[in-house]
Amino acid sequence: MKEAISFLLVLALVLSLGLVTGVSAADSSTSYSLTMASDPEDYGTATDLTGESSYAVDDEVNIKAEANPGYRFTHWSTDDGGTFGDENDAETTFTMPAQNVTVTANFALVEYTLTIDSTEGGEVSLPGEGEFLYQAGEVVDLVAVADDHYQFVEWTGDIDEIDDPDSAENTFTMPAQNATVTANFTLVEYTLTIESTEGGEVSDPGEGEFPYDAGTVVDLVAVADDHYQFVEWTGDINEIDDPASAVTTVNMEGDYAITASFVPLDYTLTIDSTEGGSVTVPGEGEFVHPYRTEVPLEAVAEYGYEFAEWTGDIDEIDDPEAAETTITMPGADVAVTASFRVDPSLPTVTTEAATNATTYSAILNMSYTTGEFSAVEVRFASKRATDATWFHGSWVSKTEDGTHSYTLGDLSSQTEYEFKAQLRYDDTVREGDVRRFTTGAEPTLGLGLGCFIATAAYGTPTAEEIDVLREFRDVVLLESSAGSQFVALYYRLSPPVADVIAGNGFLKTIVRELLVDPSVWIVRATGEIWRD
Repeated sequence: MKEAISFLLVLALVLSLGLVTGVSAADSSTSYSLTMASDPEDYGTATDLTGESSYAVDDEVNIKAEANPGYRFTHWSTDDGGTFGDENDAETTFTMPAQNVTVTANFALVEYTLTIDSTEGGEVSLPGEGEFLYQAGEVVDLVAVADDHYQFVEWTGDIDEIDDPDSAENTFTMPAQNATVTANFTLVEYTLTIESTEGGEVSDPGEGEFPYDAGTVVDLVAVADDHYQFVEWTGDINEIDDPASAVTTVNMEGDYAITASFVPLDYTLTIDSTEGGSVTVPGEGEFVHPYRTEVPLEAVAEYGYEFAEWTGDIDEIDDPEAAETTITMPGADVAVTASFRVDPSLPTVTTEAATNATTYSAILNMSYTTGEFSAVEVRFASKRATDATWFHGSWVSKTEDGTHSYTLGDLSSQTEYEFKAQLRYDDTVREGDVRRFTTGAEPTLGLGLGCFIATAAYGTPTAEEIDVLREFRDVVLLESSAGSQFVALYYRLSPPVADVIAGNGFLKTIVRELLVDPSVWIVRATGEIWRD
């Protein structure tokens, strides 16, 4: 049994050795075909550099892959066995397997690097910034976005393939090479236009048109001329820090046009006039006007006067000798006066104060001139102060300058009266100012005053005879116009006579016995008649 097993093992070994020896002999004499292929076929070529038609097992074959333009070799591959020296090397070796084999060179489109960058002031939002791989001919969208206060300018770099280098939104066709493009940005530039009104200037930055980058803060300084003041900035003032300040700033956020506004300073014009007229335009008093304002002046003379000239601060008056003229306000307060003088060609009349006002009468007075006229007429108008109606005397002709008086009687005691002088020439009537006087109280001595004739004759104001005369005065005389005028005349003429009588005993006796006593006897004798 053991012998049989040993025999079988020896037999198997012999057969095995014989089989191996037979195979090796067969392989060493057998050749196999090597087929070169490309994938894709039109991307490149695969070449057997050794150039034999067939190869034995383990033959080392030199092979090479060549890409067509626009393509690149990627790797070698085979599904039939065999090994590559370096499957990623376009030129390498291939060791033949014990069978026919196809070796394939694999190709792909070439990918090139597109480097995208931007300058300060923005970014490339599409496709972004950095390095990107694209195949030749591939169209890449480009979008550049500017930051605030910046604007896109242009694309620079490899721009031959850019559709429009001046457009922020664009396309780039990838060339068969690496490329670099840059989006360029610049600060937006705005124009600041500056001017000023009359009365000042803008000293900083000046006046005119000035370019500034967006966001720039510009100092503004407005300077007023003499006699002017800065008011405000006008125009595009939304970005001005303080439009009411002469020194301020503006933040450039757009094209702006601004104006520095100035106005003249105000000065006081004081206007007055002398006797004989007034200033009707603009009037008299204090008036405020801006510098260089032309103010009309008109002076009007009263009757009997004529305008002479303007006096005072007259350097700015157009014509100081004209009643109607203008004054241009200087840079200071000024005062002017319209001066008038008497017009010698016209008659004048002036109401003078009343004199010798008594209980029942007063003397009215006036002064007048005839001017260039040969004759004028004068009179008085009078009334009680509380009355509305004036009463007029008769016209009296006058041929020379002078005064005129008139005794106004039949007045009421303790009453205020008004009167005025009047002058007439060529149907023209001129009036003087209205004056007033007040009559006296009822007299208490004699016929009115203690020094009058009856009191002087009797030597006392309490004599019984004086009471008789007083009663007759009040009941009879003062109740008629003629009687009142007689009483007024008596009051005016008797005081000096009474003074003489009172100082002479002989005269006192004569007057008492020959004048006063007979008068008292007659008044008493007729008492029943006049009392009724």
